[in-house]
This record gives sequence, structure tokens and C-alpha cells, in this order.
Amino acid sequence: GSDWADQEVIQSFLKEAKAFGLLDRGVNFTGGETLIAGSPILDLIRYASRLGLNVRANTNAWWGGSRRIKVGSEEFNGPEDLVRALRVAGLQMMALSLDDRYERYKGLFEKMIRVAAACEANGILYQVVMTDASSALHGEFLRRLEEKIGHVPEYFCSVGMEMVDVGGSRSWTGEQLVTKDLAKLPESSPCQTKGFYRPYYLHVSPTGDLRSCMYAPGSGSFGNTQ
Repeated sequence: GSDWADQEVIQSFLKEAKAFGLLDRGVNFTGGETLIAGSPILDLIRYASRLGLNVRANTNAWWGGSRRIKVGSEEFNGPEDLVRALRVAGLQMMALSLDDRYERYKGLFEKMIRVAAACEANGILYQVVMTDASSALHGEFLRRLEEKIGHVPEYFCSVGMEMVDVGGSRSWTGEQLVTKDLAKLPESSPCQTKGFYRPYYLHVSPTGDLRSCMYAPGSGSFGNTQ
């Protein structure tokens, strides 16, 4: 759809960012949700992988209970098939969003467990990014997952705060930040100086928006690759 950033623009951006040494830790593709019909995410993962980048992607696991899943123009027979395709594409880590959506959409919790089980079966590292979720829910997730796969999870990883992506981009924050002096950017950001940092991962949203500090609403927009 028209909301997706142009693939060639994103690819050019990734190539240039790597040349400038900005992607030493990798790239994270995030949203909104990117694993949906019309999304360029699979081709972008393949391209980033060919560049030799460590590739991470966020998902809310809505597709964990579906029999037919369409991502971009490709169709998959269930979550296991999609996770396998993501691994082949070059995805190295999946970040599963665990938040208060699970209270509103009861079936979503089981879907996330199924996606995590598929990651275990396909050898993909995965994390649970908790925003507004209780530690009890996190414990329940691990218990249910172990029950489903029949052993202690092998590919589950903890997630450092510097890697957490906390929401929307420009649509959440208003207009992009404008500053002529880079050194003054922390003071211009909604997070002020509380936790402003150089991210380990470069966050690129489906619309091409770039994100910054995890303490800013929606991670603070730095503009758009287009």
C-alpha cells in the first residue's frame, strides 16, 4: 500500500548506513506490524542479510493462530512455515511484543506462544519485549511455552533496555524533531536528557520513519528515509 516506504529507498539507506558504521550491531524492522499482506519486510530482511547485517524484527504475533498467512505477496501455511521462511530469509532474532493487548485480545497470548515454539523449532533467537505487562504474565509465558515444546527453551533471550522499541513513530510524536545543532538534540527530544543514547539497533518503521530514544513517546522521530 501507499503507507509502505519505497523498497529501493530503504535498501539504499541500509547500504549507506552500513558504510558509515551505523549498523555494526544490526538493524531492527519494526512497526506497527510488518508481517502482513503488502509489506516489503521479507525482501528487506533478505537484502539486509546479504549486506551481512544482524537482522531483528518486531511482531505482535497476530499470525500465530492462522492457517494461511500472507506477508507481502507471499503466502505461508501456518506460523511454522512463516518462521521457517524468515530464517531462510536471514532473520536472526524475533522480538515478540508482550503488553496489555493480551488483556483485550485473549487469543493473542496463545498465538505468541505458538510463534515462540516455532522459533525454537527453527533455531531463531527470540525475545519478549514487555511494555505494560506484569512479571506474572512473563512467567506464565515461559511456563506455557515449556509445556508446549516439552523442554526448557533454548533460543529465548533476555532483552536489554537499550534494544526496546516502545511504540509508534511520527504519528505518535507529532512532527519530526528540528534542530540545527546535533549536540542540542537530547534537549529537543521529548525524553530530554533522560536516557538519550546512541541505539544499538537502528529502528526503521514500515513508513520509513527513523526512531531514537526509548524514553521518548514513540521513540522520538528523527525524520524519514524518503
